[in-house]
Amino acid sequence: MTPPPVIVDASGPLALLLDQEEAPLMLAASRRWVRTGMRILVPDHFWLEVTHPLLRRHRWTSDEVLTGLRDIDGLRPQTIPIDRPMLLLAVDLAERYRLSTYDATYAALAQVTGGTLATFDQALRQAVPDLLESGFGEIPVRRVNDGDAPYGEHPVAWPDWSEIGSYLGVLRRRAREELGAADRR
Repeated sequence: MTPPPVIVDASGPLALLLDQEEAPLMLAASRRWVRTGMRILVPDHFWLEVTHPLLRRHRWTSDEVLTGLRDIDGLRPQTIPIDRPMLLLAVDLAERYRLSTYDATYAALAQVTGGTLATFDQALRQAVPDLLESGFGEIPVRRVNDGDAPYGEHPVAWPDWSEIGSYLGVLRRRAREELGAADRR
C-alpha cells in the first residue's frame, strides 16, 4: 500500500535554507520522506513563497536562490497546479479559518490528496490539526508575521449552492478546452 503523500509548505524548506531553529526537524523529516519513498507535493505557488522572502527580506542573490532551489529539488517535490475546484476549497478554508488563500491551498491539497501537511506555520497548524504530518514540528513555531488573530473555525458566508457540483464540472470543462486550444496553437 502506498503511503499518503506529504504536502510541504514553504516554512520547512525556508527553515532549512535560512538555517533557522526548525531546520533539524525539517532535515530529519525530509530524510525520512526520501528514504521511505513518500511522494512530496507542493502547490505551484510554493516556489514563489520560497523565493520571494529569500530575494526581498533576506537579500539573497539570484545565484544563492538558484542554489537553494536546487537543494529543495533534491526532495523531488511534485508541483501540483491549483485548479478552480481546489481554489474554491481553499477559499472556503481561508474564510472558515481566517487563513491566507496561499496557506489554505496547502490544506486543500492535503484534503484532496488524502495527504498530511508539513508546516511550521502556527495559524495553519491550529486551523487543521487533523491534517498535520506526525512528528513534524510538534511544537508550533510563532512567526514574526503571525498576528493575534483569533484562530479556529469561524462562520462562513460561502453560498449554499445546490448546483456547486455542476458549476465545478463546467469550470473543469472550460479549463480542459482552454488547454486544448493552447496546445493547438
